[in-house]
Amino acid sequence: MEMFRPPARGEGLPGLEARLRAHIKHLTVEVGPRRATDEAAMAATVAYIEGQILGFGGALSHQHFQRHARGFANLVFEIPAAVAAPLIIIGAHYDTVADSPGADDNASGVAALIELARHFHAAPPKGAALRFVFFANEEPPYFQTEGMGSLVHARAVAAQGEDVRVMLALEMLGYYSDAPGSQDVPMGLEGLFPETADFIAFVSDLSTGPLMRTITQGWDAEGVEIERLAAPSSLAEAGFSDHWSFWEVGLPAIMVTDTAFFRNPHYHRRTDTLETLDMRRCAATVEGLKGVIRAAAQLK
Repeated sequence: MEMFRPPARGEGLPGLEARLRAHIKHLTVEVGPRRATDEAAMAATVAYIEGQILGFGGALSHQHFQRHARGFANLVFEIPAAVAAPLIIIGAHYDTVADSPGADDNASGVAALIELARHFHAAPPKGAALRFVFFANEEPPYFQTEGMGSLVHARAVAAQGEDVRVMLALEMLGYYSDAPGSQDVPMGLEGLFPETADFIAFVSDLSTGPLMRTITQGWDAEGVEIERLAAPSSLAEAGFSDHWSFWEVGLPAIMVTDTAFFRNPHYHRRTDTLETLDMRRCAATVEGLKGVIRAAAQLK
């Protein structure tokens, strides 16, 4: 594990914070739990994401697929490069477990993805194409199965031979604590993480570790530090999100996470609500991700 301490930005992020809060409120209160088998909730979620992307002038395509006689869709927003260039994929899943409003898991990731798409639509980076994908079916019963939306997408990317520089999976970005002892870790990683849950973690497999260290030098977020872990394949917890699907097809992928159940006591519960999140730090995390994506785009 490596620590990177960002410089202070010295500026607030009230506009971004307000937009993130509005997205999470809509998804958790107006829509509510977004279980894959709840067709009405999934349709309402898709409609909301579509409206947000269309609202800033973007356009979504739908990657339709079926599982167990049900239809699902990954939602894809592309920002092409001016010339042939590698592809950076940024993704987040929009489903939840049953009975949980899923503010952290994963309305926070969806909200971040909408705002990153908005930002880069207005200011595209040079050196790479960007693809923002809202994935269906990350949660059980589809987790790490043929029906997982990110696996459907990753296999299509691999089959088409697309030149992927890196995939970033946004998995729970909103829960933080300054209480001593608020951070837990997987067995065997004791001492590699701080004991206070006030950071964001970047997690890759071993082969993607050098790339992760390079692009996270672009991190610049007020009040949020990062931890980096290049994990062996034997650490099952390292693959607990949509980046796993890209590892499965041999593509470089990194999870960006507040570490989920290793710190958040509301994980997969009815209490995973907007009120439990630290939206100031969530906004700072999104700001920091802008720099990481720019750094990835500028790689030679």
